[in-house]
Amino acid sequence: MDADDYAEHRWTSYDRCRWESWPDAFMIKPLKQAYITFLGQQRTNSLAHFFQDTLSIPDASWKDMIGELKVLKACDTGVSHPFPDLYEYLLDMYKYLSEMNVTNPDDLR
Repeated sequence: MDADDYAEHRWTSYDRCRWESWPDAFMIKPLKQAYITFLGQQRTNSLAHFFQDTLSIPDASWKDMIGELKVLKACDTGVSHPFPDLYEYLLDMYKYLSEMNVTNPDDLR
């Protein structure tokens, strides 16, 4: 593993951590993909219980998506966007949204 692999994974606050998320989320920090990069899929699967149940780290929610969209809107100056591949970023976000399993209707309010 080289220095670039470590550079993109830094400490962050608990309230910004999520277990799963769409690729390239910037306001939240998805942990699962970072651990897959370092430990592999099988070892990461065994950590899911620890992060989600013991530490109560949730998956990304629609509220996280709204927060990111608000930041994107605020960044839209018409000059240059912080996401050159904005279409791909939004597509990944909507793919994640379509795969979400919402079991409690109150989660949508």
